[in-house]
Amino acid sequence: MKKSCTVFALAALSLISTGSVFASSTKVRQAGGASFSGVPSSVVAGIQPTPPSDSNLKPEQYTYSVKPGQMLHSSVSRQFLNRIITPFNHPIVRTTSPVKLETVGQSVFVALAPSRTEPVVLYIMDQGDSLNAISLMLDAKDSGPVEITLQEANATGVDGTLYRFNKTVASKFERSSNHDQTLTTMLRVVGEGKVPPGYSFRAYNARDAMPTCNQHGLSVIPRQVMDGEDMRIYVGAMTDTTDQPIEFQESQCAAQGVVAVASWPGPLLQPHQSTEVYIVVNRDVSSPVSGARPSALPGGAQ
Repeated sequence: MKKSCTVFALAALSLISTGSVFASSTKVRQAGGASFSGVPSSVVAGIQPTPPSDSNLKPEQYTYSVKPGQMLHSSVSRQFLNRIITPFNHPIVRTTSPVKLETVGQSVFVALAPSRTEPVVLYIMDQGDSLNAISLMLDAKDSGPVEITLQEANATGVDGTLYRFNKTVASKFERSSNHDQTLTTMLRVVGEGKVPPGYSFRAYNARDAMPTCNQHGLSVIPRQVMDGEDMRIYVGAMTDTTDQPIEFQESQCAAQGVVAVASWPGPLLQPHQSTEVYIVVNRDVSSPVSGARPSALPGGAQ
């Protein structure tokens, strides 16, 4: 028995040693990083290249400062779930690319087919604001899961802190007291040069609609916007353009959806002096109506 096993082992060794002769007479086809002996080309053509090693599948993170109207070029994994963190409170995604999308809070999750090689084009916008869209062209590549953070340009405070909307924190702040007390606290925080908890912060742009203040002699230039869960705060620079002192009348900023108006350092402006004006509106009012209601008292419009 021992002798027969030895003979078998020698025979196997003989086959291995002559393997180079056998291979030289058999056509070998290449596919990716693998070799397939005696496999028809039609079959090899459908085989995916050798999967990347684990060392090439590390998670990747990118942060971009974006502006509406510009196409951002980046990449996503075709093997793992990807996440895009948007600056929008209620993001909506539009695409014709065959990808799976799911929106959760401010995040958009993107899943590609493992065989996809073409770029994916996405348009992401905030609900109710189709003009303020971010355009993305994403290359499909072999990598670990990719997380992309999109920050609106000028979305940071003077100290460089990023103010990204946090629904849970903003909602808790807005409901921490009764309505009037919340507004008082909010205006005090803004007057101190801070951003209310959970609120986003950005520069005012042409698509915003800050209610106007129609008081003769006062000029208001919109500057900043802070968004919470239910309320939005506009901040403007107000200037007395006359040669006489003027006392700012908050009622002159009355409009549909406006719930509070205040100024700091104070309502009395000296000639050519400036102050900040804060206007708080309900976010569910899409198109505030500008203009104050005339007084019903004697001397006012009837």
